[in-house]
Order: sequence, then C-alpha cells, then structure tokens
Amino acid sequence: MKKFTVIAEYKGGTYVSQHYADTVDEAVMKWAENLDLQYFSEKEKRKIMKLTSLDRLQYTCVES
Repeated sequence: MKKFTVIAEYKGGTYVSQHYADTVDEAVMKWAENLDLQYFSEKEKRKIMKLTSLDRLQYTCVES
C-alpha cells in the first residue's frame, strides 16, 4: 500500500488528510467515506458523490 495525501479546499478552508491505499481511486474513495456529511447541503453531497471519476479531480503523484 502507498500513502496518499488529500488536500481539499472548501469554503475558504484547506483540509488535509492521509490515507493508505493501492490506487488513487481507492484513496479518493477512502477520503470521501471519512467526510462528516452533516456539514454539507444536499446539493454539496450530490457533488461529492460524483467524485468517483478522476477526470473531475486535480491531482499530483510524487513517488518517494
């Protein structure tokens, strides 16, 4: 497994989390599963659920 760092900007804040996964897809899904959805509107929740396609994300991969 690799360690992925997810950096998300939301309503003026920047949020960082790390997840162990085998692929970028899996890391994004783990990130989404850990969101506390009580703070999001229904419209925002629908947008988050659409994050299953990587063409909607910006990401950089750094191998160490």
